[in-house]
Amino acid sequence: MANGLENWDPNSFLDDLPVEDTPGVKLLLNSVGLLIAGRGEGIHKVLKLDQHSLWESIDTLFPETSGNRGLREAHTSALRGDSQSCRQRVSSMDVAWELVPVDTKRGREVLALAIILTDDQLPVEETQELRKTDRTTGISTRQTLVTQAEETFNRQLDTQWAVLRLKISGMRRINQALGQNMGDHALHKAVGRIVRSLEEGERVGRVAGNEFILLIHHKGDDHTVERIQAMDLLFDEPVKVGLLQFMLHLNVGIARYPQDGSTAQDLDRRATIAFERTRRSGFHYSFFSLALEDHVLAYSWVPAEAQRALRECEFQLHYQPVVDTRTGETVSIGKPVAVNMTADTITAPDFLKRLDSALAQSKLPPNWLTLELTERVFSSPELAAEMVTVSTLSA
Repeated sequence: MANGLENWDPNSFLDDLPVEDTPGVKLLLNSVGLLIAGRGEGIHKVLKLDQHSLWESIDTLFPETSGNRGLREAHTSALRGDSQSCRQRVSSMDVAWELVPVDTKRGREVLALAIILTDDQLPVEETQELRKTDRTTGISTRQTLVTQAEETFNRQLDTQWAVLRLKISGMRRINQALGQNMGDHALHKAVGRIVRSLEEGERVGRVAGNEFILLIHHKGDDHTVERIQAMDLLFDEPVKVGLLQFMLHLNVGIARYPQDGSTAQDLDRRATIAFERTRRSGFHYSFFSLALEDHVLAYSWVPAEAQRALRECEFQLHYQPVVDTRTGETVSIGKPVAVNMTADTITAPDFLKRLDSALAQSKLPPNWLTLELTERVFSSPELAAEMVTVSTLSA
């Protein structure tokens, strides 16, 4: 063979590809769709090694049927230089495929990444066990972890713990760029970094999407912050998905046992409250406090109670009279009490239209209406510009 092909090992080529900790199967296909090499966890499920061998066509290895096709077309498109995603079942398994063009010593070939999503033929015992496990990441579900945390608290009464609500931010970019299937693949690898950072007795479970719950040892607030910062540092290295790389980072809410609660359910809820503050503030982490909980409860109660009071006509309109302090006589009835407005309200697309309509229906002169705003409105140039527009209504 010319060009040194006699020394080229396709299996070694697969090992050298920059595909980090692929949770699935890597197959190398040549330009006509013949299998050249294969690697990866679960390859015995995708390829029945006692029935198939190398240099067989993907049409033979993974035959298409009505309603179950896409692999051959994806291979053809990948040869033209475009990464492709598809779903094609293999026997009883639902498999997500990502086909990536690669240039080898043979020319343009295709790397096929296969991730088994579900298997309909699992034994009953294994199916029951899977209900406690998240299929995409292989870790516990939220409910399973909460149960395990409660058992841990009951066994180790004098040990302090921290329950974390954690979000891996940046996953949306992967889903948009490569699709949900490869997003799940990236999530699996990201979770692997977190799992490897845990100490003995610590646990992680998936809540939903890219949100997780963790149980870690708590040796003081500073220690827990150091642990979270160490986890975040793990994501200074980009996550590789196929031949692409993506940057991710962590946002965390923290509740401490027994300081912030005595049950796993309460700590999970309070860690979620702390996480919400993290999300809104732009911080990387936040600790739970009773003041945060009071704030959440108040804002949860007020909108519903206001709607009820509005339906039952319980609101009263009060005016501010102008009084002559020398005589005590009312000179005039002043403007109505000012209306408090949030930044979200005034930036709603239809705010000006609704405000103009309300003024017209009430026949209230615009200069009689005062809108009271929080400082946050003026911290944003866009919001401040919006208020300049609103101010023209009083002209």
